[in-house]
Formats: sequence, structure tokens, C-alpha cells
Amino acid sequence: HPHPLPMSARSQKESRPEDGFFEVTSARLSTTYATTINSHRQSTTQLEDEESTTSNWPSQITLDDVIKTSSLQSRSSEEQAEKILSAFNFDVVDSCFTYSVLPGRALQRVPTNCFLMGHKNQITELCDPKGQRVALTFTADPTISIKTLGHYDKT
Repeated sequence: HPHPLPMSARSQKESRPEDGFFEVTSARLSTTYATTINSHRQSTTQLEDEESTTSNWPSQITLDDVIKTSSLQSRSSEEQAEKILSAFNFDVVDSCFTYSVLPGRALQRVPTNCFLMGHKNQITELCDPKGQRVALTFTADPTISIKTLGHYDKT
């Protein structure tokens, strides 16, 4: 039995065609990698130079540049509540609330500083009872779900 040669002796003694291929491919990969890195560095430096010379950024950013006034803001709390209701209920076609106790199920009174939230078939709605007695609308259709979700502070 011939004894196996150590790896260093074997590589010196045996020469396979694949060894040369791997050496050449490795050298090509190293060159390609170095070229890519240099190209990336040059393009990044070019971009930084362009940004520094043609910058549109103001010299100082103020709070007015960052913070925008709400379109729901109003000096009157009544007017603000109306704006909030119209913005929140933009997709409500058929309300789940009624102010007449006769056609629906009467609810407990809601404090005047709160909105009442409910839904009809997962379409959420806000209501501002303003101290009035509110009821859920009534429907005989068992596929329509109408529920209250509680009352929430206006502030």
C-alpha cells in the first residue's frame, strides 16, 4: 500500500488542469471586484459633489416647514366636532344611529363631551348626540349587523 502524501507534497507532484482554471478564475474575480469597488467609489464621490453644489435644502428648517395645521382645526368646538364627524363618516351611506327612539333600540345617554361610535356591517360611524337620546336603527334583515362600540372623548 502506498502511503498517502501530505497535501503540500501531493499538490507539488500532481498537476490537474482544474487547478490552473481556479487560479485564473480567482484572479479574474479579484480584478472584477476591485474594478467594481473603484467604480462605486467614483460614482458616490460624483453624487456627493453634485449634491453639495446644487442643494435645494434651506439653510435652516423651521417648525412651520415640518408641522402642518390640521384641516379639522376650528376655533369653535361645535364646528370642529362637525368637521371631525364629516371626515370620519365620509363613507357612511346608511346611518346606524337615529334620534327617534321609536324605530330603534334606545341607548343610554352619552355625555355632551363625547362621541358615540357604532357600526353597521363593519362600516364604522361616529355620532355626536349633543345630550339627545340616541337609538340604534332597527332592521329585520338578519344579515345586517348593527352594534355600538362605546363613547369616546371629543378631546
